[in-house]
Amino acid sequence: MELYRSNATTIANNISGNGSVSILENGTSTSKGAAVTFTGTNTYTGRTYLGNHTTLQLGNGGTTGSLASDSYIGIAYGATLKLNRSDDVTLANYIYNNGSHGVGHDSGRWQNNVIQAGTGTTTLSNTSSDWYGTATINDGTLKVTGKIGNGANYIINNGKSLIFDSSSNQDFNNLSGTGTFTKSGTGTLTLNDSRNGTYTGATTIDQDH
Repeated sequence: MELYRSNATTIANNISGNGSVSILENGTSTSKGAAVTFTGTNTYTGRTYLGNHTTLQLGNGGTTGSLASDSYIGIAYGATLKLNRSDDVTLANYIYNNGSHGVGHDSGRWQNNVIQAGTGTTTLSNTSSDWYGTATINDGTLKVTGKIGNGANYIINNGKSLIFDSSSNQDFNNLSGTGTFTKSGTGTLTLNDSRNGTYTGATTIDQDH
């Protein structure tokens, strides 16, 4: 199934089957395309493709809007996965780079983006995710029990909560913002470029972790 709309669209239907769903390119590097929002309980198991400069939003501030965990999520150049639920939800999907130049190229306009926008807690539990860009926390809590993605990724915590509670060793490149940061879990977390970070929030490191 292919979705190509120039205006913001909410799909409340429950999409099922074993085919893929693609959001086709509907924006540019300087003008993001209008968001497609899923508020249904989707059970299709094919891949979910976010085309260049598109936005897929899961949820619209409520307690619905999900994908089957079997659906791999591919994020292309400049595309955004936005998570907007008010409850606690686990996103177990494998999130991967389907095209990205990372943070440093052209002011980040061609990177992968993951945004925590809901007031609830979103837990990223997949241990293999390798998307490449920036995670931004604008509301609620982003909790990582799996992997945050590529080791060159940036995290912007805009006054909210970031929790790493993973048993795997991993790294990311840069942390900025004013929100709280908690490190628990047995895995080693490495911040590659702390010199250029502008993080000023409170940091908690659980004992023995």
